[in-house]
Amino acid sequence: MLLSVASPTLLPAAIQYTDVPVVVTNGWPIIGLPSNPYPLDLDGDGATDLIFSSQTDGFSVFTQTGAAVWATAAGAMDLNTLAVPLAAGTEITASLQPLYLWDNDSVNGSLLTSAMSQGAIGLFTGQNAYLGVQFLHSGETHYGWVHLDTSYVGLNTGNLLGYAWEDVPGQALMAGQVPEPSIWALMGLAGVLLFCRHRFCSR
Repeated sequence: MLLSVASPTLLPAAIQYTDVPVVVTNGWPIIGLPSNPYPLDLDGDGATDLIFSSQTDGFSVFTQTGAAVWATAAGAMDLNTLAVPLAAGTEITASLQPLYLWDNDSVNGSLLTSAMSQGAIGLFTGQNAYLGVQFLHSGETHYGWVHLDTSYVGLNTGNLLGYAWEDVPGQALMAGQVPEPSIWALMGLAGVLLFCRHRFCSR
C-alpha cells in the first residue's frame, strides 16, 4: 500500500538558496563577476539589490534601494566602508557586533578588496567568505548572505558562488545556511522506500 504524500510546496523552505556556477576564462574569474558591473537581484522580483563592480582602484559592492551590507568603517580619509567577510555559521541579524554597521551607501559602496601599487587592502582580500546582507522584499526587511571568492590576491576581482535569504521578515539566519529538507520531502522518500521494500520482498 502506497502512502499518500502531500506536495512539498505546502511547506515552503524558509531559506531561499541559489547556487551560482563559477564562470572562469583561462582559469581566471571574468572581470568582477560573470559580468561587470554585476547586478544581483536576491529575491528575483526584478529589482536589483546589490551591484558588484570591479575597477582599477578596487572591487566593491554598491547597495540599491532598501539594501545594506555588513561593513566596518575604513580610515578617516576614506569615503567608503570595508565589507566584512563572515565565517560560516555567523549570525546575520539586525543586531551587529561592535564596530560594525549596516552600510547602505550606494554612491561610495563598500570595498571588498583593492590591489594597487602599495599592495592589497580590503578585508575580503584573499578570502572565500560570506557577505551579510539585508534588503527589502515586499516592503519588509529580510536578511541573507552572498558567498564570494576573492582569493585572487593582487587582482580587483572575484566570483559569486551562491546566495541565500530568509523569507520570514526580520528573521536572522547563519552565513552559509541553506534550506533543510522539508518533512514532506522526507515522507515522500519514506513512501518510495516502503513501496520498493514491499515490491522486492514480496517476490
